[in-house]
Amino acid sequence: MHQQSLEISTEVFHALQQRGAGYVSWSDEKPGPTQRILVGDDVYNELIDRAIANRKTLDQILLETCGGN
Repeated sequence: MHQQSLEISTEVFHALQQRGAGYVSWSDEKPGPTQRILVGDDVYNELIDRAIANRKTLDQILLETCGGN
């Protein structure tokens, strides 16, 4: 399976780490407002499709998917 890189806010990065999102490969945290995570192609496509269909950001979709806001 291939993986795709997503750039998300540092705030969402921390929230996802606390919730233990199992479908995400974590990169080392870097200084700055955004972080990169790796997800499988199927997860990537689902997240992008949801964001477009619901007119939301990837941050919003990731938080919803992991039981957040």
